[in-house]
Amino acid sequence: MRETLNAAMDDQTEKLAGKNDTFEAMCRRSTDDRRGGTAIGTW
Repeated sequence: MRETLNAAMDDQTEKLAGKNDTFEAMCRRSTDDRRGGTAIGTW
């Protein structure tokens, strides 16, 4: 389940690259932290 969510967030990060740097950075931090240390990462 977690890998599916991470893949989905990676896709969104790529789509939003250059459009919303804050959201992109937030998604990238959550997908990089596999331990779920961020708000999104705890899903």
